[in-house]
Amino acid sequence: MKKVFIIIVILLLAAADSFAQMGHGMMRDKAEGMKHEHMIEHSKMIDDMMVITHEMSEIMHNIAEMMGDASKMTKDSMHIMSNMMKNICTEMNKMSEMMDKGMATDEEMKAMHDRIIEMQKRMSDMKQ
Repeated sequence: MKKVFIIIVILLLAAADSFAQMGHGMMRDKAEGMKHEHMIEHSKMIDDMMVITHEMSEIMHNIAEMMGDASKMTKDSMHIMSNMMKNICTEMNKMSEMMDKGMATDEEMKAMHDRIIEMQKRMSDMKQ
């Protein structure tokens, strides 16, 4: 009898967990103004990601140009560029996770764009 009771409790907990997860997903999919976490539309997310990808590409192009002129490459600038490349990889991983989920919040996209803008500023400071 104890075993049956334990199995029933486990099944009830599993069902409650499944229902809670399903309810959370329904909140994100809701089309009205009560969106959970202020999810953005798919087309806007894709447009934002295209802009960010283009900006990352420009940064990588600038890094490649600077690396091409080895006479100007100091140890400090090499270290800074290495960190920028790591940061770009991190941003690309975050973007791929968003694309895999198929959703992102306005805050996530704005934060990513802000980080890319900061990298662009550091890159222009290095060029001077």
